[in-house]
Amino acid sequence: MARIEKTVTIAADPAKVWSLVSALDREPEIWRGTKAVRTLASNGNVVEREVTLAFRDRKETERVTLEAPSRVVHELLAGPMKGTKTVSVTPKGDGRTELTAVYDVKLTGLLKFGTGPFTKHATEGTQRALERIRDLAEGRTPSE
Repeated sequence: MARIEKTVTIAADPAKVWSLVSALDREPEIWRGTKAVRTLASNGNVVEREVTLAFRDRKETERVTLEAPSRVVHELLAGPMKGTKTVSVTPKGDGRTELTAVYDVKLTGLLKFGTGPFTKHATEGTQRALERIRDLAEGRTPSE
């Protein structure tokens, strides 16, 4: 099992941060490990979708629950990873917002033998994604 937790503080209103976190179609722009997303079904605040990962164009199926305005929960149901990714938006009360991403995932098949390298790579990617969201929310061009 791999657990990754990263947090950034953003000098922006929580509503602005939420608008970026909840924009599911923008994920390939922000989360570079996501190459493409395709919505399969939508029912209220729950979206079923297929995600194409940057890693060998592997596909995974996930259920995303938008718990406005505080968190987005991705349940990774089928594919190279199973588990959850939760992105939380927490107001700091001083015009700043704390943004946290937590992965609790298990790699499947032969990939499970690469949990260590995956965790290192995903930790770096998660940090960069949170920084991209921070830059966008603060009105800056995101860095690579």
